[in-house]
Amino acid sequence: MAALQKSFDAHWKGRDPWESEEVLLSAMRQTVRYKELREEGLSEEEILREFRQPLPMKVFAWKGSSENPHALDSLRYYQRFLNTGLVSMEPRTGYVRAWVGGIDHEYFKYDHVRAKRQAGSTFKPVVYAAALEQGIEPCTYFPNTRDTYAQYDNWSPRNADGRYGGEYSMRGALAHSVNTVSAKIIVQAGIGETINLARRLGIRSDLPEIPGLALGVAEISLMEMVSAYTTFISNGYQTPAVYITSVVDRTGKVLRQHQPRENRKQVISYANADVMIALLRGVVEEGSAARLRSEYGLSMDIAGKTGTTQNHADGWFIGITPELVTGVWVGAESPMVHFRTLSLGQGAATALPVWADFMGRLGRDRAFRTVASSRFRPLPPHLQARLECASFLDDAPAEGEPGDFSLGGLVDKIFGNRTRDEQAQERTRPEQQVKQDRREEEKHRREEERRQRRERRRERRERSE
Repeated sequence: MAALQKSFDAHWKGRDPWESEEVLLSAMRQTVRYKELREEGLSEEEILREFRQPLPMKVFAWKGSSENPHALDSLRYYQRFLNTGLVSMEPRTGYVRAWVGGIDHEYFKYDHVRAKRQAGSTFKPVVYAAALEQGIEPCTYFPNTRDTYAQYDNWSPRNADGRYGGEYSMRGALAHSVNTVSAKIIVQAGIGETINLARRLGIRSDLPEIPGLALGVAEISLMEMVSAYTTFISNGYQTPAVYITSVVDRTGKVLRQHQPRENRKQVISYANADVMIALLRGVVEEGSAARLRSEYGLSMDIAGKTGTTQNHADGWFIGITPELVTGVWVGAESPMVHFRTLSLGQGAATALPVWADFMGRLGRDRAFRTVASSRFRPLPPHLQARLECASFLDDAPAEGEPGDFSLGGLVDKIFGNRTRDEQAQERTRPEQQVKQDRREEEKHRREEERRQRRERRRERRERSE
């Protein structure tokens, strides 16, 4: 974060990184001192005079601390800082293993893990999961066209890079965070169905019933988003966050002992959870998080999603490994304070490096050596077959191909022209696929029960020791 702050300061070259003094006034109104002065009956003008009076105080600096002559100067100073939040959870138990609310609690007494900010593209996996649950296949191709939605006040979403044309499969659209495709997917899957799934995933924040939800306009906490992502690696089970594992009295008697996987609920299918991991791995392998390999050299299996909000005010990265789901948010206290360019302010440039540093340190620590070598389990063949398609097609498909969202067109795009018998056989695939998915889920359920029994035995042994 110190390096990122240096970059931010150089970017603004000593100028105030905001267009309006309202940023400063808003920060002032949130202070305890302002509220006390208001209770004493002082007007806004009188309070401003008080804040301009000499009042030397220590302020945070990345190299030690410094002093500012009065309160208003310290507010101006602090508004320039980028802050961060990080939380890391075990997906199957819900145990919170790391929680960092900000860059320095002594000076910034605000928890950015629970604070709510626009989620940006980190919300897109919720939309894609809802589409899978509604029966949309991951190899369906969606045209990368900028459309206008008359039924939603002529809303017309744009892509961040301004590029259009061709068609994307789900993997390609998610990897490259294509806004136009995400808009099409939420409309096809259903906005209401997407919100319902978000609730099942543990997201409790207000979610507007508009297609812009697909682009992350809702303000959601980092804790909510990380908890939701644990579902994808937990085979569709949503596991609430666990902060306290046991409560004991002064004699050491256990009054309350948390049981692993307590209160877990399956909210998406085992098969669709696995498909989501495969889609999110595409973000790391070919998309906006590719730097994790090329620049940071992380070798463990990773799935995840970057996120950037309007005007680059918020940068996000939520990464999934087999053993941990870790989320990072980066931004200033006010959304009006931000980088001026996407290249500097996007989540891949702000939040992702923090995530990479955290995971890199874990991988180098002998106590967490399994993190560096952890691997996702291979996809079963019937699920792998559902993902065997190109991420992007340059040319628009001809009529009857996947661009018109028909099953027949999709099959022809993937397998080419075939005999009628072959086509008839292919049309029976969805029913066979459902049966196969059910068999896999039953197999997984039995594995989970065995794993839970092993976990309970291990915890009993640890308590007895």
